[in-house]
Amino acid sequence: MARPIPFNKTGIVGLETVGAALENGNIIFYFEPHPYVSTPFNGLLLIHLKTPAPTGITGSEPIFFETRGLLGSRKAVTKKGDEPLIASDITLPCYSLFFYDFYTGVVEAIAGL
Repeated sequence: MARPIPFNKTGIVGLETVGAALENGNIIFYFEPHPYVSTPFNGLLLIHLKTPAPTGITGSEPIFFETRGLLGSRKAVTKKGDEPLIASDITLPCYSLFFYDFYTGVVEAIAGL
């Protein structure tokens, strides 16, 4: 029998960006290490995108989330229709709601952008 996957058992997880960089045409938002990045967690994330966007962006750069110090933690962020979330889709700073699926590695924007 399959083991159930935790789904917001402790409420909505809140995270806050601690940095941002423009790297190879992508915007990377960084987070401090947290327990949800490497555990089988599926659920809602309330993210405070408080870090200003890096200079030199055009608005068409895809957005990625990464937890500092954890190799393999970089995740592409999508929006409705599996389209990449891009710089022009967000206004900084903001609080936004995302859904994270540990098994597929998908981070999807839900609301608040």
